[in-house]
Amino acid sequence: DNAWASAGGGKILQAQYATGTTTEQSTTSTSFVDVTNGSVAITCAATSSKVLLLATVPFYTPTGSNAMHLTILRDSTNLGDADYGLGKMYTDNYNRDTWTCNYVDSPSSTSAITYKLQFDAQGGTAYVCKQNNKLSFTVMEIGA
Repeated sequence: DNAWASAGGGKILQAQYATGTTTEQSTTSTSFVDVTNGSVAITCAATSSKVLLLATVPFYTPTGSNAMHLTILRDSTNLGDADYGLGKMYTDNYNRDTWTCNYVDSPSSTSAITYKLQFDAQGGTAYVCKQNNKLSFTVMEIGA
């Protein structure tokens, strides 16, 4: 009958963010540590909502044999692999780089949730926000 129904859903209901932080931070820990100023709290309106996570984190590892992992926690749950997180990165020849992550989470909750960026070092020292480079972390509730 050539009738089309509205697609519905997919609307951004809210956005929360931590952005602009330039706090240089380093670690030699092989266990994940919190990124300073890298957490965002959100309370979803419905359990059917999705949460879109957009993270941009400048990082630096002094040598190619020195790597790092970055991940995101939902409260205490690692959204990536327990050992490797959501990504393994390294830089070479003292260059700096940026980790960009787009992740869709299904928290199934209407309670307050805290999403937190974390990183570790593998084989030396790892840095985030080296020399005043800024991180950005945006958390958006997407209606079903």
